[in-house]
Amino acid sequence: MAECWIKCAYCETWHPADRDGRSPELALHVQRYHPKPGGEGMKTVNVDMDGVIYDFVGTFAKIAVEQRWMPAEAGDSPPTQWAMWKHWGISRYMFYQMFDVAILRHGLFQIGDPVPGAVDGLAYLLDRFERVRVVTSKQMKTPEAATAAQQQCLAWLARHVNPSAIEVAFTSNKRGYLADVVIDDKPTLQWTQKGALNVLFDQPWNQMSHYKTEDHGYVVRAGWKGLDRVIEIWEGMK
Repeated sequence: MAECWIKCAYCETWHPADRDGRSPELALHVQRYHPKPGGEGMKTVNVDMDGVIYDFVGTFAKIAVEQRWMPAEAGDSPPTQWAMWKHWGISRYMFYQMFDVAILRHGLFQIGDPVPGAVDGLAYLLDRFERVRVVTSKQMKTPEAATAAQQQCLAWLARHVNPSAIEVAFTSNKRGYLADVVIDDKPTLQWTQKGALNVLFDQPWNQMSHYKTEDHGYVVRAGWKGLDRVIEIWEGMK
């Protein structure tokens, strides 16, 4: 049994250590999952799942309309704000109640389509970078829903991408996984990393996002179309 436990400063996972605080397991964990990016060219890219690779919004709306949780016309247009329940005319409480049911009974994270351009975009990233890491938060109201969401996510990725070619990290602390390029659609920009190319993935619900460069590093808005050019320009600036 370990003398004590020590927490990873990047992702807040716990690892066994001896009484002097030495932890070979933590050292291996950091080396494998949190290596410092950089070196000769850009090597690591972090990619968000929902709204970037996977059409979460369209899939959730489809399930909600089919189950008559909200009127059919609510799913006719994408939300224009991150609090999408407001766009759909339902309460935040009702949204999260429906959320777990959609996962456990309807396969929310497994039955949807890719975001247009995502499959070809991932193929480009796999060819361009040494490490492609899908970083997504699947924290739910219950452990059962969280486990199901993670399993569904992995099953969906296995159908659309070579599963041995990518890494997947389930975490709410996305900044704990260092990268040269980070791609995410969340308008709060809590995923950005200073020193990285931060790509705010172009979606209707993040058009009103405002940010200061000194707070979030270099941020540019782009979709799958034109992403290759954005990365080339960034690399030329370094």
